[in-house]
Formats: sequence, C-alpha cells, structure tokens
Amino acid sequence: MKLWMKFLSIAVLVLGMGLVSLNVTPLAGQAKVKMTARTLPKSIRGTWWHCDRQGHYSKIRLTAKKIKIRQRGQHFTETVHSRKADASSSKGFHPYWVFISQRIHGWTNVYGWNQGSGDGDYYKVVHKRYHGKQIRVLKQGGGAGIVTSERDYPTKQIAKHFKSNNTAY
Repeated sequence: MKLWMKFLSIAVLVLGMGLVSLNVTPLAGQAKVKMTARTLPKSIRGTWWHCDRQGHYSKIRLTAKKIKIRQRGQHFTETVHSRKADASSSKGFHPYWVFISQRIHGWTNVYGWNQGSGDGDYYKVVHKRYHGKQIRVLKQGGGAGIVTSERDYPTKQIAKHFKSNNTAY
C-alpha cells in the first residue's frame, strides 16, 4: 500500500508539473501579431481632381491617415486605422473607418472597416503625357480584376482636358 501511495503521489506531481510547463511555454514563444499598414503610401497622397463627361468635378484628397472625397455636393472623410491582418471581426461599427488590406502590383487596396464582401477600392499612381510633360495620374479601381473606374489628375484644368477619356459615374 505504501508503494502504491508513493507511485500515485509521484504521478500527480509529474502531471502537475507538466501542466504548468504547458501553460508557460506558449507565452514565451508566441509569434508577433501581423497588423495592417497604418498609413497610405506617399506615392498616392495629394489632392486629385476628376471631371466627368457632364462637366461635374469631384475632388479626392489623400493624406497619411485620411481619404477626403467631395463629389456632386456631398462630402465625406474616411480614416485609416490599423488592425490585425487576419481579423475576422471589426470590433464595432465604424462607417467611415477603412484599413489597408494589401499592396499588389503598385495598387493599394483599401477596405471599409465593416465591409462584408467585395474587393474594396484600389488606388495607383501612373504617369501620362500632357503637353509634352509627364504628369502623375491617380487611377481608382475595384473588382476582382481591378477594373479602373476613374482617373484623377493633379489640377482641375488637367482634369477638364482629359474629361472625355474618363468613365462617367
């Protein structure tokens, strides 16, 4: 009986130490959590103008943390926030919060914080010739194949010049 009790107490001790070590080990070796980008890339920042075929102007201003849009009398501002890259829940409803999902082939993909489906908005700067000079042009797109839906220019005058080449809203 004494041998049986000794064996049982050693087994409980070993099992207890094993459980304690299981709880401590993962904390010391946890991987760093990957977060989404905190700011929009410098290459797409600035004030951009668009003129549709009817002659209506829209303006988009991209800063490090804000996307400000003025279009047909409406104004709204989206704010860039960072979150866990693999986050499935958005932790609250924030209609004007966005996060940068990824950057692929020069395109920056911006998702709505509470967006449930779709591919978000894509932004990319390309160069185009205007009166013999290279100018920067902001392309906006969307969809699975990144279809360009709008081109924005650095000034109102250049936007007016290229208005016939832009897709109407």
